[in-house]
Amino acid sequence: MKIAGIIVEYNPFHNGHKLHIEETRKITGADYIIAIMSGNFVQRGEPAIIDKYCRCEMALLNGVDLVIELPTIYATASAEYFAFGAVSLLNSLNIVDFICFGSEIGDCKLLDYTADILSTNNDAYQKMLNTFIKQGNSYPKARELALTSYLKSINSPYLKDVKKLIASPNNILGIEYIKALKKLNSTIKPVTITRTDSGYNAVELDLSSNFSSASSIRNTLTNNGTSNTTNSKSTTKYIKQIKAYIPSNCYKIFIKNYNVTFPITYDDFSILAYYKLLNNNTTDLNTYVDIDTVIANKLLNNFTSSKNITTLLNNSKSKDVTYTRLSRALLNIILNNKKDTFNRYLLKGSTYARILGFKSSSSNLIKTLKKSSSIPLINKLSLGIKSLSDDDKAILEMDIKSSELYNKIVYTKFKTQNTNEYKKGVIIQ
Repeated sequence: MKIAGIIVEYNPFHNGHKLHIEETRKITGADYIIAIMSGNFVQRGEPAIIDKYCRCEMALLNGVDLVIELPTIYATASAEYFAFGAVSLLNSLNIVDFICFGSEIGDCKLLDYTADILSTNNDAYQKMLNTFIKQGNSYPKARELALTSYLKSINSPYLKDVKKLIASPNNILGIEYIKALKKLNSTIKPVTITRTDSGYNAVELDLSSNFSSASSIRNTLTNNGTSNTTNSKSTTKYIKQIKAYIPSNCYKIFIKNYNVTFPITYDDFSILAYYKLLNNNTTDLNTYVDIDTVIANKLLNNFTSSKNITTLLNNSKSKDVTYTRLSRALLNIILNNKKDTFNRYLLKGSTYARILGFKSSSSNLIKTLKKSSSIPLINKLSLGIKSLSDDDKAILEMDIKSSELYNKIVYTKFKTQNTNEYKKGVIIQ
């Protein structure tokens, strides 16, 4: 039995994701594919546009055999911790042979080479990185400058290739996956395929092909960020625009749920964010994950004059603090993610595997996992949470609370009551 693992968000699911699943099975010869998927909040530091159960259903309809939720504490973290949480989960299942991910570079050897340099064990690189950060550069820019300087200092033949590599977000995630595998001394083999969509940050649909980025699809579904219409003609208009870029079986799910449970945007949380910032000072905000005095002051100085979260983040970003970092920081405030909790749990790795859904044809996989996994498999929440230690229970409760908050936003926006986490069963396709 060959098993491949993939780490995904599907925010939302599109043709590029389906191709990734197909290529994963083709390249690895996997009998089963396990997807570790973000829940209702994602790594960009914002809510998923459509809830985790709809996205799970889309994954199962298009070739994934088992979907496991990535704990929120990792799903909303920086690339390093996002990758570590997901890879540690796959590793703890003790059944996964491959991890297959998309990257712009499509070259695992180059990713591995870069991962070795970026590891915290490389003192020369780390010293350069700290120097560029102190000069006021954002972390991504400081990383680029430090890596370039380091490669020049050792006369690396890969200087041009690596400079191009680190400019793309999915390459960075690939590097972090490999770093996590090394850190865990994992036997899982990394495999990468070249991405074919229009680019991670592309905001316009690619009219020249059937592949377009998740960002461009989200942008279209929310009418360039204004998703307050429930007009049926508008609904048809926006859904039709994305039809060519998503599998037909997913299109049916989009039609069924559009303006019923989605689209959810970060701006739907604006009142909550305003209230949280109104009731916290700089010292208070410093207790939240990813926040220092600089970020705290930026948010506090700009929130009263900003009409929504998008405006707040745009007004607060600067050369040394990126939009995405601010977005994650604000989400940590909204979700009440504190540094003491984060630091206590984060380096442990994922300590449970909550199953969101699986194919009925994958019963052998589930049986094998029950025997092989070194962490609890949870398919019924009320029973599973009782089996966890107090520390692990606290992490799962973060997942539950964040999903209940998401459901409340859905109700506030669309007057649709989603099933609560304890009553929602595992999806069997």
